[in-house]
Amino acid sequence: MTLKREDGGFQTCFRVGEYDTRGVYCAISVASTLGLLTQELCENVVEFLVHCQNYEGGFGGVPHEDEAHGGYTFCAVASLAILGALDTINVEKLADWCSQRQYNDEKGLSGRSNKLVDVCYSFWVAGTAAILEAYGHGNCIDKAGLKEYILKCCQMTTRPGIRDKPGTKPDFYHTNYGLLGVAITENTFQLDPSVPNALKINSSAINPDDNSG
Repeated sequence: MTLKREDGGFQTCFRVGEYDTRGVYCAISVASTLGLLTQELCENVVEFLVHCQNYEGGFGGVPHEDEAHGGYTFCAVASLAILGALDTINVEKLADWCSQRQYNDEKGLSGRSNKLVDVCYSFWVAGTAAILEAYGHGNCIDKAGLKEYILKCCQMTTRPGIRDKPGTKPDFYHTNYGLLGVAITENTFQLDPSVPNALKINSSAINPDDNSG
């Protein structure tokens, strides 16, 4: 609560630091895990997040100011899902924005409009799409195309790991989010109606002869 702001946002550090959807997601996800989602903690949080959705359909970091960004969008949408408030946003525009982040040539995902693809958004944007899929809004990205981009364009024959795009070198950060992206492409997601707030993850068949990775 020492990090909570009156407008519903959360600061990243006590008395100093940024405040945006990342701080909200950290606070809400940890509180949810620990069973501490009190009315006081959640006051104005949904309103804060709703006002972070901009005309593009994605979410900026703070209300009424930022362009839509993959990382901010995932944090906002995941927080709204935890709070049971996805119906408060324009889901159709959000799905369109996620779909538009996947370019026809590469099939990878970008984090913002008119930016290059980056494998880390295989989690931030595809993870947002997976949340929408789990809540019954359909699949808005080409999973097979994204998997092919990650495995064929973001690996090198001379070095292990995953890179953000061809022409760069692998690193831990992009390896982490690239592998999370592969996991998303190999599964479908839906809520399990028998368990409150539980996801059912259905693994797709993996071709044992596929050695593209």
